[in-house]
Amino acid sequence: TELNVSECSLTPQSCASMFKALKHNSSLKKLIIGNKSWLYHRNRFDLAASYALTDMLSHNSTLTELDVSRYGLTPQSCVSMFIALKHNSSLKKLIIGNKSWLYHRNRFDLAASYALTDMLSHNSTLTEL
Repeated sequence: TELNVSECSLTPQSCASMFKALKHNSSLKKLIIGNKSWLYHRNRFDLAASYALTDMLSHNSTLTELDVSRYGLTPQSCVSMFIALKHNSSLKKLIIGNKSWLYHRNRFDLAASYALTDMLSHNSTLTEL
């Protein structure tokens, strides 16, 4: 099954609630998150949404594809996502894309780069980035 909320007006709070609900979901395989208007207004995950995403990715065992390419990820939210994916055993495809790669002139900060490298060296199920 697939949930596409890329055209919805998601706030950080609604994302956090959605991630909490998906923490133990056993049927969803693909999740597409984003909102064009969010990118235009430079909004992004807040701390609560980042923690909820991390918690969901640490516990959900059925999600195989996550697309956050149209959502504004901060360096900190990328770090926490990569830490969660380090030991995730279900996700096979992660779509980040240029818009999410970072607000700070489309580049990672050093911590996000290290977290990505560490995640890729430990995660054996992620096959597409």
